[in-house]
Amino acid sequence: PIKFMSSNSEACPDGSTQILSIGNRNRHRHLDSSRSGDGKTRRGIGPNNNLLGTKRRYRRTNGRTLFLIAPALISIFLFVIRYSHPRETKYQKNTTETDLHALRMMSTSVPGKVPQSIQQSEVALLGVDMNGVGISTPIFSETSRRRYNICASERQQCQCDDPNVSKKGKTKDWDVAFRRNLDIIDATILQKDGGGDVDVVFIGDSITAAWYDGLPYRRGVKAIFDSFFGNHEKDQFSTSEEKHSAIPLGIASDTIANLLWRMENGEAPESLSPKLWWILIGTNDLSRGCSDGSIVSGVTNIVKTIRNIRPNSIVVVNGLLPRTRDTKGGKLVGTLQERIMSINMNFKKYCDDHEGVVYFDADDIFIDLYQHKLRVELMTDGLHPSLKGYQMYGEKIVKTLHHLLPR
Repeated sequence: PIKFMSSNSEACPDGSTQILSIGNRNRHRHLDSSRSGDGKTRRGIGPNNNLLGTKRRYRRTNGRTLFLIAPALISIFLFVIRYSHPRETKYQKNTTETDLHALRMMSTSVPGKVPQSIQQSEVALLGVDMNGVGISTPIFSETSRRRYNICASERQQCQCDDPNVSKKGKTKDWDVAFRRNLDIIDATILQKDGGGDVDVVFIGDSITAAWYDGLPYRRGVKAIFDSFFGNHEKDQFSTSEEKHSAIPLGIASDTIANLLWRMENGEAPESLSPKLWWILIGTNDLSRGCSDGSIVSGVTNIVKTIRNIRPNSIVVVNGLLPRTRDTKGGKLVGTLQERIMSINMNFKKYCDDHEGVVYFDADDIFIDLYQHKLRVELMTDGLHPSLKGYQMYGEKIVKTLHHLLPR
């Protein structure tokens, strides 16, 4: 039998040796197997074979390993849960008129290949398949479908306002620009003997606003406009057989919702009866994350508004001008230009199917069709035409007006 003695090394009655380590956290015992009572060899428990210390070290190592891999295990678990249970595919009956309008618009898309940037989920949600052919049943729930109708993606920040709901601009500069447009309308009505029978009214965003004041980065555009249509401020409307009279009503950074508000609050008075309305709007909605369907729906809603109040007027829908972030090389790659092409395709389809509505395309001006690049000398910032760009843009507009409004 082993007996623990108070000293560090004492002899036991049977002749074996017992060692007790004092002051150490681990107690070590050495057995002399040659002197054991039964004569069998026994493994000693010593400093190099400390079972107690091994268990403690194992517990500490195991704890650290678990702490390190726990986040990865949790992430894998959440990923499996998220993608192994698809969203419920309901189509509720309480569909809003805005949603129905967007679905009807997209269901009349031109058959043909839809750009790859438009995902199958988004296209099916809007009421068309990947070939642009209409389908009858959306695949998402009401909440998701409503968001997709307005926003291009749920994964990016969306600042899109519903294009079918009018919204007033919030800045002081916007208020100043709106009052200026109302002054232009009043002056036009007075100068035309109260009839307001100007030939053309241009409505839109900064690209249209530049016709009036040139904007800080486009000085000289107003002179180009006056050369085509005369100066409405000085009662110098064009009266020749070769020119048409026109006024520009644009506000920088305007969206479709802003333009709709302007039309409802003074920019389409009964006393203003132009022969033709020229619409260029939607590129700012594209920048705010609006979906293709919502942009098409919003613009066609403005067309319907004008046709309801001025059934005898012609409405021209100007396709969105090309855009690029490559202001040096002018490369038209990525989803931005693909979406513009898809939107313009739907504009054209709508105009072809409705009497009194005409589609205008300016791609042949700003795009080198052979190299498929933006002509950077005509659009130096990749968004707004340069002076030369406005000159060529205006020349094509005038040719179109001569065709639509023969003198």
